[in-house]
Amino acid sequence: MKLKPRHKIKKNTWLTQNRLYLQFGLFYLGLNFRILFVNAAGPALGLFLLFTILSAITIVYLYGGRSWCHYVCPFGMVQMVFTGPRGLFGTKAHEAPPRSITQSMCRTFNSKTGRDKINCTGCNSGCMDIDSEKAYWHHLKKPGRKLVQYGYLGLVIGYIIYYRLYAGNWDYYFSGAWTHEANQLSTIFNPGFYILNQPIAIPKLIAAPLTLAAFAAIAYFICIKIEKQIFSYLKRKDPGISHELVLHGVFTICSFIAFNAFFIYGGRPELMRLPAPLQQAWQCLIVLVSTLWLDRTWGRNAELYRRESLASKLRGQLKKLVQKLQIDLTKLLECRSLPQLKPDELYLLVKVLPNATKQDRLQVYKGAIKEVFETGTIKTNSSFKIIQQVREQLEINDEEHNAVLTEVNIEDPILLDPHQNLGYENQLRIESYRKALEWQVWDLFQSGIPLFQVLELKSSQIIALKRDYSITQQESDRIFAKMLDSHGELKRKSTALLAQLQLWTARYQTLKYQVSHHEATVLALLRSLLQPKLKLITEQLLSILEIQGVTPEAINLAQGLTVLANPLLPEILQHRASKWQQRLSPKVIALLKANCDSTQVCHVSMHSEGIIDVLKTLLQEPNPLTQAASLYALYRLDVRQGREQAQYILSSQFQNDLLQETAENILKEIGLEGTIEKLLQLLETDFFKSIATLKIRLKNN
Repeated sequence: MKLKPRHKIKKNTWLTQNRLYLQFGLFYLGLNFRILFVNAAGPALGLFLLFTILSAITIVYLYGGRSWCHYVCPFGMVQMVFTGPRGLFGTKAHEAPPRSITQSMCRTFNSKTGRDKINCTGCNSGCMDIDSEKAYWHHLKKPGRKLVQYGYLGLVIGYIIYYRLYAGNWDYYFSGAWTHEANQLSTIFNPGFYILNQPIAIPKLIAAPLTLAAFAAIAYFICIKIEKQIFSYLKRKDPGISHELVLHGVFTICSFIAFNAFFIYGGRPELMRLPAPLQQAWQCLIVLVSTLWLDRTWGRNAELYRRESLASKLRGQLKKLVQKLQIDLTKLLECRSLPQLKPDELYLLVKVLPNATKQDRLQVYKGAIKEVFETGTIKTNSSFKIIQQVREQLEINDEEHNAVLTEVNIEDPILLDPHQNLGYENQLRIESYRKALEWQVWDLFQSGIPLFQVLELKSSQIIALKRDYSITQQESDRIFAKMLDSHGELKRKSTALLAQLQLWTARYQTLKYQVSHHEATVLALLRSLLQPKLKLITEQLLSILEIQGVTPEAINLAQGLTVLANPLLPEILQHRASKWQQRLSPKVIALLKANCDSTQVCHVSMHSEGIIDVLKTLLQEPNPLTQAASLYALYRLDVRQGREQAQYILSSQFQNDLLQETAENILKEIGLEGTIEKLLQLLETDFFKSIATLKIRLKNN
């Protein structure tokens, strides 16, 4: 029977936050054990290996998955150093089709299909067994990462040199005498150094750890100094260069040196037994392999990785569009296929694809960025900078981009929530659970047994699966929802949309807070910026009503919309292009118009959010103008909180230019003579007021 993990690894915050320090410390101890106790002592080596195996079993028994490999095993650290962004023969996981089995991810054998299937439990965020390059950039600036990279180089050099310091010459090391030294344990109190033909009265028990620690510290501080000097030099030449890029360059050189030092000199005692030509051939092979890896690694950077990933997602969405439009790409691509196209060629193909409309291109773009948000390849706060080039290539303007982000946010608010821990590992964990769940219950469900009875019959198995894959109740509900009929799914979707509409309508009404004239202008601007979101949610609810027809679900949904009293509902219903009057049944139209018409706005049950809380919430919106206007309004209403938010925004790694300008003006206290202030001044002029008045009259007529 399969052992179940007793604890969740992610709840052990000390281990998850300090794992690199722990792995480095264990690796340091392991090297000292080799030098002092186990190199030539068979029983000691046996006990050492047995202890290591028992430790691995214990960690996996407690936490499951590959918790030992990811969080404790010292060689996990070595693998990180030598692999870099990707190994020499590693797969490009970020360009693989969705749900592909990449690299060395956890898997089991599916007896029905005769193939491996994914069995990921999501035990590690940024798992190199799934996508080594994503893991590399994810952990590049994590605590302990520099110590691992620089300290490991020092330990490799120190380990080799210590034998020279111990024996006074290289013969002791190169001959391999240290691997079959008699009575090794009895030598630990002998002099640990022999320098200039003189023994140094420091016991080997102290000398070995001291040497390794000294070399690790020297390598660490030298590399830190080199890193700072290179960054300062390049910063003077290119102020826009990122520290991440410099860090990657120094890490790569350190890995290159450590690899050659370890495989050329670390195995020298064994190589010395071979003929000289074979020794030379081995050294050439090591240099060749490391040089090929260096060439493969040197030009990589996080932005390139994300751009390739986005292009891969774009390729998948484009394939769906081609199938939908039934287009033969053979002649168009000159006998090439979609996977062979470079990113620039993909962007061009999206624009010139026969019979593809602007809306089709926007759907391709929306699907691609939704996928990269789902996999955590692009974080919400960095999306504006990273996908700017893609937007330019596809000729998607700011308004269309913000509209797409708004749609994504409404369809799945979790994707744009900066506090959510999204990632490909999380996707695989949920997908593995869904497949395991279907295997347990699908046959019963398909045979006609009611779902609640199926859940009762398989309750123990489902509980075990939820524990294995760390599935929350919310995740479980969402997975079950996809197994139900379409009307059940529509009901859940409409409930979620109604909740969102109520929340955003409440925020819209809160922005009518009574303030002075100037503050009222910026709040009015924010209300106008919220209207597209309210309109989009309402239209999605109306689309559900159209599908449901005249059913009890449709009547309840229409009554909910009536009670909610969206202030834009009458305008939407009267919009001629949408033809809602014809698309919806007369009974539903009558219900929608029952208490809310074009001359009044009905009351809605409001949430308890205050004006300050609403403005802080709007700072998380994807629209740059909404963010900047919210920060400006917050500062005008509460100077202290406005300055605190401005400082936090500037300390973030990514922010859009308009928000950055507004935050800088607030902190500099220069009268806020920026873009937002000028825009508000324009809105207060008689010209813009007359346009607003004319617009209201046209609506009323």
